[in-house]
Amino acid sequence: MPEKTPEQFAVEIARAERQLPEARAQLRRIPGVIDVLVGIKETRGLATEHVVFQVYVERKKSTAELVSADRIPAAILGIPTDVIGRTRIDPHDVLCGGMKLTQSLWGVSNGTLGVICLATAANTHAPEQTPLVLTNHHVASSIGDRVGIGCLCDSWCCECCDIGTLVDAALTDHVDGSIATLNGGVRFSHDILAVGAIRGHGVATKGMPVVKYGDTSGFTHGVVTQDNEPTFTRSDGATFVGQIRVAPTAPDTVMSRPGDSGSVYVEEATRRIVGLHHAGSDGISFGNHIADVMARLNIVFPVTGTAGAVPVGGIPLVEYSRGIERALALRRDWEGTEFGRQWSGLIRLHSSEVRHLVNHHRAAKVAWQRCQGPAFLAHFLKSVREPTHRVPREIAGTRVENAIVSMAAVFRQYGSPALADAVTEHYLTVLACAERAESADEAMANFHRFVGGVPLKGVPRAW
Repeated sequence: MPEKTPEQFAVEIARAERQLPEARAQLRRIPGVIDVLVGIKETRGLATEHVVFQVYVERKKSTAELVSADRIPAAILGIPTDVIGRTRIDPHDVLCGGMKLTQSLWGVSNGTLGVICLATAANTHAPEQTPLVLTNHHVASSIGDRVGIGCLCDSWCCECCDIGTLVDAALTDHVDGSIATLNGGVRFSHDILAVGAIRGHGVATKGMPVVKYGDTSGFTHGVVTQDNEPTFTRSDGATFVGQIRVAPTAPDTVMSRPGDSGSVYVEEATRRIVGLHHAGSDGISFGNHIADVMARLNIVFPVTGTAGAVPVGGIPLVEYSRGIERALALRRDWEGTEFGRQWSGLIRLHSSEVRHLVNHHRAAKVAWQRCQGPAFLAHFLKSVREPTHRVPREIAGTRVENAIVSMAAVFRQYGSPALADAVTEHYLTVLACAERAESADEAMANFHRFVGGVPLKGVPRAW
């Protein structure tokens, strides 16, 4: 079947969107239907060229299990349906665009995993069709370094968030990009959080509506206001020419925030990638033309998915993004105060040393395990993404207060003088935030109640 043009997709999607409210109203009357969205039909795990109503159900059933009244029609209002069974995607199990890219124990973000692309035949760093992580050079630039994701998984204290190795990076007047190979066994998807499946690449032009999903700002809408931005110099001194300029559109007031670097601009009508975001100012965003990035890094984007990719539906992506949004909301709350911003700087300053100690220093590693550090941290992070989850006050005979005091002693004994001084000065603050807190929300309430206005000295700001 010949590939449809962007104009054909735009017409079909617009028609389906107009009829979506009526289709949703009719289909939601059927037992087991969760939601109805406009999307692209999937067949045997690959995207097709058919615009459909995607009908999300709790569980796909055979025709024999259903009475005729409970069967989802093959088409409604003249548009085909595609029944998709609801599944829960563990964000640590399936890698996709929009996730936080980080190498820190505490999840301090360097930027955003833009999308999973593929190596071309001209790529000298990976065989053709190898899946690769795409982000910015200023997010990950040292060839051979390990890259990881801030996945809100249950074991941030170990190396489980390590997902690959940086193999190429470029910083030119047109490109700020880098790519990494994936570790063996890492499951991935070409989807982007809240955006869905991508359909190759296109060219950004003035007036084009685009969307993106960045680690900090989440899902935002904008319009390309310039596709040949004059020469400008970024705050880190990098100079660019011929860039994409994107302004936000309602309901969004900013297109990006710090931490979104590495996310991609996607044409809203066709889901084609058109740009790689790398800078922002006063709500306006700037990005590389994706053709320049593809040519320099020797990558390409699939149109219908690839055999190795895991197809994921809109519901799991939305559920995961809600967990991320909760984490972002808590972080914005935290960094909305001078104290919180300074504490974020404190964490950035010492997180790599703390991670090294609990993973590689024998005495610190043993203490971390004995005081149930991994378990307490896992419960706390689960409460970030699930507000109803309760953090136990005691695990295997160890109370959370005892764990904090024990690890403070370990870091003072085995850490650098700077880390030891920081722990001595501030571990009582950590105890105050943990007091009677059985969730991240309660710890945040303690933060505001006990230490919201206390300044820290000599600590760099969060960004």
